[in-house]
Amino acid sequence: MDEKPLLERILRKLEKIEAMLFDMESRISVLEKALSIESDPILKRALTLAKVEVGLVYNLLDNVDVISKLPTVFRDDISIAIILSLLEGPKNISQITEDVKRMRGKSSRRIISEKLAQMETIGIVKSYRVGPSKYYELRIKRR
Repeated sequence: MDEKPLLERILRKLEKIEAMLFDMESRISVLEKALSIESDPILKRALTLAKVEVGLVYNLLDNVDVISKLPTVFRDDISIAIILSLLEGPKNISQITEDVKRMRGKSSRRIISEKLAQMETIGIVKSYRVGPSKYYELRIKRR
């Protein structure tokens, strides 16, 4: 099968997704301005979560080349959240757990630690110590 038409179709779909995200972002801004969200904590939280979700999808689109290099076993939402966190630079387990919690709404330090150990075993991340803290960084590079 010729990969060029497939790649072109994927790129067109990604462009459509990006346009939809831009539209969603605009609509969220309009909602924020139109509604008095300061007086409604539930609405404020809902709009905040919507912004986080849109931001995550933008981040995934920007880093599709890194995500595509992951083995299938690490393409679950926790692993991708860990990768997105580490794309910002080296972090310790507490920082990664906080990022994953922000992205997913919940996180488990134990599960994140297990995922990081698995990722380190196959060479996706590497760890090093600075004083008492252990830091993790990506070994997968962008194109």
